[in-house]
Amino acid sequence: GTPNAAAQSAPAAPNPAIARACAARTGAADGARPLQLYTQVYDEASRQLARTLRRQLQQAAGDAVQVAPVEDVTRSASLRGTRRPVPWPHPTFVLHGAAERTCAQALRPLIQKAWSVPGRKPVEVWIRQLPEEAGTTERVLELWLPRREDASRSVDFW
Repeated sequence: GTPNAAAQSAPAAPNPAIARACAARTGAADGARPLQLYTQVYDEASRQLARTLRRQLQQAAGDAVQVAPVEDVTRSASLRGTRRPVPWPHPTFVLHGAAERTCAQALRPLIQKAWSVPGRKPVEVWIRQLPEEAGTTERVLELWLPRREDASRSVDFW
């Protein structure tokens, strides 16, 4: 093999600014646990797109964030026999604690790029704080992704 073959197959290094923004404030060096990012979508087409985004987010944040597999909340609700959640109108980070805001802000451009339709106005990515009475969990960040405008379009028009 050529020397470049190994370099091409090696994963890209994390983005230092994103990794820093998402690192535990108590100091990740002392073994603080990584931030947990949970991504929810509302349909299978969006889940496929979000799986690619999940890899990008994990790569960009490195060890500072543990990105959970993408959940289709409509399918989960159907399997549990519960009501499906009302979709957010825009990609939305739901913060469990105010300390996660800097991480959400650092990840926002990646979400905007992935969820915007090429040639159209970029989507707005919201950041919302979960009320304390809703049962917050430290070092948790949720990402809710509505159906991307072009995700459900079929190639077959006839």
